[in-house]
Amino acid sequence: MFRNLRRALQVSAILVLLGVAALCYLNPHWFDPLRDIVWIWKNRSVPTLAPTRWTGQITEVIDGRTFYFRATNGSIYRVKLFGLQMPAKSTVSQTVNGPRERGKEALRALGLSNRVNADFMASPINRHVEAVVYLGETNVNRVLVATGQAKVDRSKILALSGRETYRWLATERKARRKRVGLWMESGANTGR
Repeated sequence: MFRNLRRALQVSAILVLLGVAALCYLNPHWFDPLRDIVWIWKNRSVPTLAPTRWTGQITEVIDGRTFYFRATNGSIYRVKLFGLQMPAKSTVSQTVNGPRERGKEALRALGLSNRVNADFMASPINRHVEAVVYLGETNVNRVLVATGQAKVDRSKILALSGRETYRWLATERKARRKRVGLWMESGANTGR
């Protein structure tokens, strides 16, 4: 009797394991957070940057990731949003409603003439710098990723802390899953 009960438990345990394996095979996106954590851990050779915070306002938006920034001391810098990849100019995005124009309009709506904080990721060279921009507590760079106006530049975000790098990747993963912005247009390309 116990032999049959033991055999029934073994068979049911094997069936449960096979069911879990089948679910994992059919839903590989369940492991995306784990893949991101492993990727961050494997690529942590880049030292974390200590950004310099500047306060000022955006005076002119050039494109979806570049603008002129007037610091409170009166200096004007050409700032590129750190850690973002925008679509190439040679793609279909040259149209009036393409991703580049939508990115430019989104940046204009978020920050033009508003007081923003910019974390300069390096010393300005010829008044050109890359920065993470905050409007209050809102990270403008990540908002553009969340709305699908830009993709995360994985080679650059490793300079952020591990936790912040993971937040950026999670934001892109959510936008990709929702198929917004760039992810809507590249419908089949939902992978990396």
